[in-house]
Amino acid sequence: MRTGRFIVFLAVLALPGMLFAQEKKDTVSQDTTKVQHVIENIKNAKVPKRLLKSITRKSQTNPTQAVKSEDAFIPFEGKIIRHIEVRHIGFDRTVYDTTRNIKNTVSRIGNALHSNSKEWLIRDNLFIRENKALNPHKMADNERY
Repeated sequence: MRTGRFIVFLAVLALPGMLFAQEKKDTVSQDTTKVQHVIENIKNAKVPKRLLKSITRKSQTNPTQAVKSEDAFIPFEGKIIRHIEVRHIGFDRTVYDTTRNIKNTVSRIGNALHSNSKEWLIRDNLFIRENKALNPHKMADNERY
């Protein structure tokens, strides 16, 4: 008789827990950041409109066809890598055109605060090695990495 009462007691304790275990509906029905609303309000004003245009870009309506990054390295596939040279480029130059210098306060501050990576660290993180055949896919992956 006691075990029966004990089982009923446990059932009574467990039932309310099952009732509250139901999943609640999502109460957020719209975007709470309201970024789009702020942008729409700025578009109506003259001076902020110019500022908004200077810091944002329009999305492309017809995107160009994607270019595979390994396409640039395919002509060199299978060639032996003789030497790997590590060059340190500061904030005042771009990777694509190192002859063009960008002299402004931000680049000077960046160059003063930034310390160059160690050459051995860069070499350890390369997927390619000297005196090995070039694999364009590894080279492209390394470019992304």
